[in-house]
Amino acid sequence: PPPGPGCLAEDLDPPGFEALAQGLPTAPLPPPPADEAAANRPAREPLREAEAALAAAQARVQASAQALDRAIDRERDAAAARDAAAVALASAQRQLQAAETAFVEHARAREQSQAQLEADRDALAQASAALDAMRDRS
Repeated sequence: PPPGPGCLAEDLDPPGFEALAQGLPTAPLPPPPADEAAANRPAREPLREAEAALAAAQARVQASAQALDRAIDRERDAAAARDAAAVALASAQRQLQAAETAFVEHARAREQSQAQLEADRDALAQASAALDAMRDRS
């Protein structure tokens, strides 16, 4: 059936970017008059303040990032020192155990030497007494 009233007989091409440009001026806008520029000056002040606040915030972020980097470096150095101390501590504990073992062994050897000395003194005293007795008999 043929299209009814208000219907298109054919499809239309979709509009392009030129449709968006309709109604826009083709020439650049002229600069505002001098008295209008003076009137806009107070309106620009908040913009300048916002830009200054942004610059200050960026500087603080950069300083904070540098402080974080330094803190990370110090933490890494501290971890390395802690690890080196742990290795040294383990070595010192092994040396302490070896020294304690040697001390116990030497203490036992001293006790045996002291017992042997007392036995040898007793034997010397007996031999000396026997010699004196033999001398007295002769």
